[in-house]
Amino acid sequence: MLRFPDYWLVRPLSSTERRGLCPIPSGSDSSDSDVEMQSNLGSIDEDCVVTDFSLPARTSVNSPLSATANSPADGSSAPIRHPDEPKTPPPRATALPASTPLHGSLGSFEKNGDGTTADKAVLAYLTELLADKVVHDYPVADFISAVFGITKDDLKRRSAGYSLPEEDCKEYNTGSYSKNSSRERSAYAPLTNIFKDLGDQLKRNVKCHHMNGSDIINMLDCQVHGDFAKFKPDFLTSWLDFELKQKWKATGTSGELKKKKKVRKDLEGHDYTIDLDRVPEIKYASRPPDGPLAPVAANAADSVSVVDEEEVQEAGADSPEPEPITSESRKRKAGSTRTPQVRVPKRPRSNTSKHVRSNASGQDGEPQGSPARVNLNASELQAVKYVHELGSHGIRSYAVGFLIEDFTMTLWYIDRMGVVASAPFDFMDEPHFLLLYVAAIRYAPPTQLGFFSKLGFPHGDVTADRLDTFDNVTLDLSGSADIDSKPLSDLHFVLDVSEDRSINSTNGAIGRATLVVPVLPAADCETAVTLCGEEKTVVKISWQSKFRAIGEDSLVRVARVKLQASDTFRVHLKHLVDLKCALTQTLEEMNIPRASMFGLPAEDAKTHRVCRILLLREYLPLKMVDGVHEFKTIFVGVVKGHHAVYETSGILHRDVSTNNIMFYRDSDGGVVGVLCDWDLAQQLDVSAVDLQLNRAIVDTIKAEIDPNTEKLKTIEPSPSSAQRLSATAPFLEVEILEPQEPRYRTGTGPFMSLDLLLYFHVPLHSYRHDLESFFFVLVWFIVTHSAVTHTMGFIRSWLQGDLRALGNTKQEFVDKASAYERVMAVAKGDYKQLAEDWADPINRLLMRPLGQKYRDIQNQISDILALRKATAKPVEERIVLVQAAIRDKVYEREFGILTFESFMACLEPQLEEEI
Repeated sequence: MLRFPDYWLVRPLSSTERRGLCPIPSGSDSSDSDVEMQSNLGSIDEDCVVTDFSLPARTSVNSPLSATANSPADGSSAPIRHPDEPKTPPPRATALPASTPLHGSLGSFEKNGDGTTADKAVLAYLTELLADKVVHDYPVADFISAVFGITKDDLKRRSAGYSLPEEDCKEYNTGSYSKNSSRERSAYAPLTNIFKDLGDQLKRNVKCHHMNGSDIINMLDCQVHGDFAKFKPDFLTSWLDFELKQKWKATGTSGELKKKKKVRKDLEGHDYTIDLDRVPEIKYASRPPDGPLAPVAANAADSVSVVDEEEVQEAGADSPEPEPITSESRKRKAGSTRTPQVRVPKRPRSNTSKHVRSNASGQDGEPQGSPARVNLNASELQAVKYVHELGSHGIRSYAVGFLIEDFTMTLWYIDRMGVVASAPFDFMDEPHFLLLYVAAIRYAPPTQLGFFSKLGFPHGDVTADRLDTFDNVTLDLSGSADIDSKPLSDLHFVLDVSEDRSINSTNGAIGRATLVVPVLPAADCETAVTLCGEEKTVVKISWQSKFRAIGEDSLVRVARVKLQASDTFRVHLKHLVDLKCALTQTLEEMNIPRASMFGLPAEDAKTHRVCRILLLREYLPLKMVDGVHEFKTIFVGVVKGHHAVYETSGILHRDVSTNNIMFYRDSDGGVVGVLCDWDLAQQLDVSAVDLQLNRAIVDTIKAEIDPNTEKLKTIEPSPSSAQRLSATAPFLEVEILEPQEPRYRTGTGPFMSLDLLLYFHVPLHSYRHDLESFFFVLVWFIVTHSAVTHTMGFIRSWLQGDLRALGNTKQEFVDKASAYERVMAVAKGDYKQLAEDWADPINRLLMRPLGQKYRDIQNQISDILALRKATAKPVEERIVLVQAAIRDKVYEREFGILTFESFMACLEPQLEEEI
């Protein structure tokens, strides 16, 4: 039995350990229902995981630190706010409902038996994610111009005029559509015919645009093939023939229909002609099809400073009311030179299925005011669900769809920052908008249907085959900087998509939405050929916060330079991702509609993202290992490489997961593990060790303080209190009295450390947190990997969107033998031996002592406060009362239990013979 010397728990820290706190299915059949088949996990970034959450506390601790009653039993949470989150114009933070739970990425939500994401999980995820990321009532003409690059001036004045097909409109009026009844679908066909008839009228009547080749498809309750979920939208525009099985990656737009058995009497004798003059003029900055934006819009974002997290959190209900969109009849103030900004009017509270006449046009006055709406209704959520799924497939930057409720149509746009909905319009009373939309979806070029703007389609044409194979599609990365930061002015690649080299996308259209695309250097581009050499390469595309301190490419450059310069750690350079070049582009440079929709006003610019494009050596996913022996080599190499990077450059990965551990085979056929995806990494200031320990003490005390019952502002004492506290406990002065940088719960839910999942207030992410993630990766591999099928499944109980509930499940796995054995029981053969050799000792000697030490600390805190009857005192005073008493125990927990040396001691004895 492997035992650790007692001195490991109390001895003085080495230089390595003193950096432990940072500032800134197995090979046999499984009968265990907790372990399932293939998984597709997504990591959590700063969008989803912000500051604090309030859910049920750890059941083993009943801390009196919280001044009031225990947490709500329903698991409700405090409002969550992030300084870089998208928000609707006007520029003010919208408070989330108090019951909002903190959720992880969609990849960590409940799965169906076949590994696809459950429909109810997608709806729950979108409800949570979009609570403050939806803009309503954007003017229709402006919407179509910004998204598709089509305006009424692009439509020729047809001699016969344009009109709705009368018979189809009458049939639609008397029809209905319900997915719940196969007999109530009589409105389906006539609506399809209306779209097609308008499309026929537009042939050869759209100036300077040619048809993109897509067509409206009536889905007839058929499923669209995709990578993540099983969805059945009502309509698509698609490049596939009607009779073929539809695919999301060959889809242009989506559509949802809700039609009741309700006949409109006012359509008797209705005039079905379409008057293009009724389309209003564009009010806001239009989006040039392929040119740069107006300088004023691009410059507005350049002078923005980062807004502190606390400011955003406190900006809610007391913020001034927004200005409405200025109507055409209302003039700007004399002498004003301020760049016009979109101020979206509040949406009417009336049922959207009712008759809507003039809200969309901008010609008949402002919409009626009403309380601002936060949540989407059921029909809207259904429509957005399809647009979100579309935005998760293919090589896209955004996606578009529509919702029709009876006669009311709303257009929906989704990008990496959130959702924009057009003003609703009645397509019978305002058919000019419907005509404009049909022109847009049939004549917009590929990049204005949401496809990545750096792609080059031969002759600008999109076909179903091309969207399947991306044959002869190019990618322009001119302007990139190589590993030495040298600019590369001319750099072109050809996509190389095949059965063996597929596009790897994330189940999510909002957030980083990472894509990995296989490429080859263009034969006529000498720079690309030289850069790639003989190695296969991929392009990683992700959308990062504009104000993330250091980009992934910069962190990788720093880490590689530091490793290369170290005689001790240079050998581990092979375990760090090999970056060839990188390019960062703004929303304007990527021609994203949102940039022109809102002009990027200064006060909103903090919500923006940039597109980071990295050219990397291609690696194999961890699931492709041929067995436990190869996994051991890869795992140990990556743990050592991770440690070497941390030691030489102070960079912490913060998202260790099965997806981010990859490998390649060397010239001798051996495997080399590589730690990839450093886009959530952070470079740390590891010099002020005492300060880091002090902050760990405060984090531990605040861990059980429910922000629902005690506000964070109590951590900020008054000036008189500050002076007293400074004298009483000077080593905590910075932590209590000075503003903190925002902290984030980053990582991939099933692999995140228990502290990051369970603390009410976000702790500083430390080196040992990443070591915990390596342990959970080890467990996941042992119980879900199959060397025969080269697949990696998932542990069902570890797929929970509620992070604190997930933390409780994983804590039980660590602490309770029955829970641990229930998960590990599926391991057989070599996998079972790996569990006995590695996982069991790590859990018994490291993970359980960590949990026990935490409980000891919290019990000591409870005893001190109970003895002094101090449970009702302000937080800062409680910190003062207990900080000195728990200092040694926190020291032991942070630096004396889970260290690189202790972790490797659980691995190395078995490695000496085998590796």
